[in-house]
Amino acid sequence: MKIPGLNEFLDSKTSSLDFASFSGLSCTDSVVFDFWETPFDFAQPALGNTGALHDLGVFTVPNCAIESMGISSNPEGNEQIAAHVTALVEAMYQKIPTQGINTTIKENLATSLHFLFTEYRIERFVSMYFENWQPNCPIIHKPTFDVANVPLELLAVVVLFGAMYSQDELERYAARTLLDLGEILVFEADVFTYDTWFWHSAETIQNSPNTDHWSSFQKFQAGHLMVAIQYWAGAPLSKDRAMEIRFGEVIRVGQNALSANLKNLPLTICRRLHVGSA
Repeated sequence: MKIPGLNEFLDSKTSSLDFASFSGLSCTDSVVFDFWETPFDFAQPALGNTGALHDLGVFTVPNCAIESMGISSNPEGNEQIAAHVTALVEAMYQKIPTQGINTTIKENLATSLHFLFTEYRIERFVSMYFENWQPNCPIIHKPTFDVANVPLELLAVVVLFGAMYSQDELERYAARTLLDLGEILVFEADVFTYDTWFWHSAETIQNSPNTDHWSSFQKFQAGHLMVAIQYWAGAPLSKDRAMEIRFGEVIRVGQNALSANLKNLPLTICRRLHVGSA
């Protein structure tokens, strides 16, 4: 349907626009576009995609970086947190492939693990995560996030995410070397396995008092965050895998498992799903 006078009105308005005022805006220089390059405050260390773990794209840590890292002991702190940190380091260490990579790469990954995942650094990186990333994507309920009890998968990705905001380039470097190990840990969690999806139907979960719904949801959150951090900071192959494979796995779980069973969750869990309310 033609509206009388509409074309004339639009022509009069567009002809008066001064596009010359936009000529000084550069997509490469303007901070408006910075977020699309990276959400982190600091440029990530320039690391090539060595393909050391076949298509995993794990980086090789330079000898100078290993010497600078060292292995420092944790300061005395909460014993429960220390035990959880130890369990996390062990869980990620178990994800290092036993075949297909040389001893040097294994040693480098182990060094990065013990350097980055200390009690002191974990608590600091968790704080950095909530301070810097949480405002952009408030999917974690901060008041109930307990470092000593949160699933290892979610703790790992939160720590790696927070480390990306560190002013210490070596910490950021170590975090990037561990992204693929963290991805393996997250996506080998039971919530992402097809066995769990097949056997734990809505009826099974509803009738199973031992099912930890909140833990499963937190592992789902870990998958969501891992896709994001691999896209922003991962190696080229890791970034491609995150978008082509992992993102689809997160969507699958969300659609076919969690979404189908929300009606079966206890009221206390449903309230905690309002993750951005506190």
